[in-house]
Order: sequence, then structure tokens, then C-alpha cells
Amino acid sequence: MKKTISALAAAGVLALASIQPAAAATGDWPQQGGSARHASRISSPGNLAPTTVRSLALELSARTTAQPGLAVVGGVAYGEDDSGRVLALSTSTGRQLWSQTTCDGQQHPYTLAGDWAPAVGGGRLWVNSATHLTGIDLRTHAVVACVPLGAGGDGAGSPTFYGGAVFLANGSRVYSVDASIGRVRWTATLATGFANGTVAVDGGLVLVPSASYVDGSGHVYALRASNGSRAWTYSSPGVVVAVTAWGGRVFASDPPTGLDEATGRVLWTRTGYLPGAGLSVDGSRVYVYCGEASTAPPSAGGTCDGEVLAFDAATGRLLWHHDVASEGAGDVTVGNGVVYVTDPVDLGRLTMLRATTGAMIATRAHPGGFLTSQPVVVDGKVYLLGLLETGAGFLDRWGA
Repeated sequence: MKKTISALAAAGVLALASIQPAAAATGDWPQQGGSARHASRISSPGNLAPTTVRSLALELSARTTAQPGLAVVGGVAYGEDDSGRVLALSTSTGRQLWSQTTCDGQQHPYTLAGDWAPAVGGGRLWVNSATHLTGIDLRTHAVVACVPLGAGGDGAGSPTFYGGAVFLANGSRVYSVDASIGRVRWTATLATGFANGTVAVDGGLVLVPSASYVDGSGHVYALRASNGSRAWTYSSPGVVVAVTAWGGRVFASDPPTGLDEATGRVLWTRTGYLPGAGLSVDGSRVYVYCGEASTAPPSAGGTCDGEVLAFDAATGRLLWHHDVASEGAGDVTVGNGVVYVTDPVDLGRLTMLRATTGAMIATRAHPGGFLTSQPVVVDGKVYLLGLLETGAGFLDRWGA
């Protein structure tokens, strides 16, 4: 089977017909950031709110070899381990339901912030292992698409599913793949630098964060989803580490910036801040996790290392900032008045803040363990991956 897949991959694509199961429901978390916009905004918080998360308790913990991060759809959590296997785990029992090896048998390059995650859409699960995009049928668990990619390295991002297509960036190239047959629709090459994470798709645009570590600059490239042509480009004074879209605006970090989605015009930018990861938006506020060796203006204490910052989405005004760790990278998820934060480089715990004020609500830690993934919230349950002190991995489900 591996030999057959490799031969077809070299030819460009493997496509097998199959009956497709239902699409992901509204409350699911089918890809990185929860949706094609990658806003990390929770659509099904259930009973989780500032008044209830104080009683958040560990309901289930199951051993797994999955690496950060997760897609959760239809009661199944999907991830990938370090041997290039896609894993499907039951969210009710933690039991592994099935596994499948990616086209090249390699895992996605590991990152400490922003996570990696598969994308679920069109009855298939999509995995970017940096050399190939693998499509797996969710009904048969068979590999049904194997698309070779150029060298990705550190610039490889998670796949994004939207409108029957899969979009992803690898190295200096951006791809659009027809999800029904696994065929490349178009490719585009970035003018400078390389893709620095996962693309967001919104308003007919593919939004690509990019970086050039030669001079420490970056860009946001807005490509037309229909054909890959460039609609606009934003040049940033810093390396762009994340991009998301909401309400006709595009938000990028390093530095935190708001752009008009239609034109790329700068609406606001906070050039005194140098965040390192974790970008989320709930419509009215933009939340940023400031990473290692980050700085901020004196009004914010002169540093935002290990802090979460909240900016007004319309004006960029700093609303609040809160220390959650002493250093490192982190991930931010928001919904129903609660900001959920993990800091996999420092304390490895879950911190919950009030979205309106940044006030601390509660923290949680896995006994003898270290939480490593972005908080994923589906139907009032928080799902997190982590590592025990022994090195063994686990999947947690928390509820109130």
C-alpha cells in the first residue's frame, strides 16, 4: 500500500470515490482556530461562563501519543503523533478509534505556539506533513488524496478548509486544493519571505502571514481564493506570527495591527508591542499572547513577556493586560465572556480570565502533567493535550 501511495503521490494526486458523512456542525472545532477565519472564537460554550468555570473539573484523561493540537468534530478528537500517524480518539471515553499513516509517514513540524491541527471538511480529514497534503476519508479511514508539496520547514502551516477547498502555505508557496478530488486548483508564490503559519480564509480572500528573518520584517498577503491572484499586501515592521479575520477586518500580530479586509488599509497598529503568538478575536476585542523576550510600552509595564493583552478591535486601544506566565509562547481561545489561555513553554497550565476586564477567574493544571495545546471548547467541554513528567502524553476533557 505504501508503495502504491508513493507512486501516485509522485504523479501528483490519489483520488478514490467514497460516500461522504455529514459536514461538521456549527459548534464543532474542525480546524486550527476553530474555523477558516482562525479567530479562536468558541461557538458552543454550553454552560461555560465567568460564573461557572470556577468549578471546572477534570472529567476524563486518556493516554495518547497525539501532539498539539486538535480538531474536534462529532464526538471525535483528531490529532497526529510523532510517527506521522493521524489518530482519532473518542471524546466520551478517550479510546483510540482508528489511526492512519500520512502519505509520507512524517509528522508536521512541531511548534510550541499556534499549534498544528488537522482540518475536517467534506467528509475528509486533511493533514499537512510539510512534504505532502494527505486526505483521509472519515468513513473508510483510507487515504484518498496525496498531494506533494514543496519544501515547507518552519513555514509549514495547518490546512484550512473552506467552501469545498483546502488552503495551506508551505515555505514560500500557497496552495488551493479541490477537496472533492484532491487536485491542486492553483498555487501562488510569495514575493518575499516565507509563510509563517496557518492561512485564514474570509471574504473571498486567503490571508497569509509571512516572515523574512533576514531583516526581521513580515507581510500579510491577501490572495483571491478563486485563483490565487494578489488582492493586496500589508508590509509589517515586524515578523507576522498570526493572522485572523472578523467583521470586515483582518488582524495580524507583531505588532498587533487591524486592517481593512477589502483594501488592506491600516486601521490601527500598536508598534510598541512585540507579541510572540496566540491571536484571537471575539468581535469587539482582539486578544494577543506576548511571547518570550517581548516588549511593550511603559504604560503596559515595559514588557508583555508571558502576558495576555486585549485591544479594542475597532481602534486598537489597549483595554487590559494580565500576566499568566513568566516567559514563552502561548495560545488564546475566547467565548462567552471567558478567555482561556495555555502557556506550554512555562507553567503548562490553563488560565481563565474575564474577557471584559482581564481579571483572573481561575487556573487549572493536570496533576503531574503539563498542558501543551490550545484550549478547544466544544459543547461546554474543554479539550487539551499534554505531557506527564514521565513523557507520556494525554488528552484531557474538563467540564463544569
